[in-house]
Amino acid sequence: MGVKPSATYGGMIFIRSLSFHIAFYGGTIAIAILAIPLLFAPAAIGRALGRFWGVYALGCLRIAGISIIVKGDRRLGEQVIYAATHQSTYETMILYHILAAPWVVLKKELLNLPIIGRFMKKTGAIALDRSARLSALKRLREMLGDRINSGRSFLIFPQGTRIDFGKKAPYKVGVFALYDDANLPVVPIALDTGRYLPHGKLLTKPGQVQVSFLSPIAPGLERKAFMNKLETAIERELEQFQKEVL
Repeated sequence: MGVKPSATYGGMIFIRSLSFHIAFYGGTIAIAILAIPLLFAPAAIGRALGRFWGVYALGCLRIAGISIIVKGDRRLGEQVIYAATHQSTYETMILYHILAAPWVVLKKELLNLPIIGRFMKKTGAIALDRSARLSALKRLREMLGDRINSGRSFLIFPQGTRIDFGKKAPYKVGVFALYDDANLPVVPIALDTGRYLPHGKLLTKPGQVQVSFLSPIAPGLERKAFMNKLETAIERELEQFQKEVL
């Protein structure tokens, strides 16, 4: 009696998913250990290593049958704030590569990761305590300083945490604080990583992740108008992604 096609397909998905996780996490550990001497190198070397990690992640995704397609203008020749949805473990490193090493706003807990957390700190990541809302906003403003004058762009996840594909969550005011203080355009980014790389699950799904760069929001808007414009732009694009599933 032959094996049912669905069972064969499921078995292949499991093998590719497991191979992906082994390659990614095994390789990440090896990269981190081998890169320890670079902790004493200039910050630019750390940023180059961060971009290499993104390239490595993209290569590992191909093991799972996952590729990336970028839509829209990344505005790499400008200093902007990228405001991206966050659905899996992998957006940060992938976006860090394709956006040429921006300043990243991330949760404070990530700095506690062995070795990797040290590199994040070295490269100037802006780490915030999500449980301390007012003090976190104050710290964000304090840490901007020379970063604004550097000419490098910023990357922030305005919902503050990972959200499953197809789900909704509020957009937090931290993105407005950054927008208001930096006086830079905000480029909304919608992506559907969670469709293929669901957070907390072993099994991945082969396919093409979409990373969509939307029209920038010019500086100068009041908080309510800005937050509404940002959320509307991203959620409308996510709704288009979801229609492709149906």
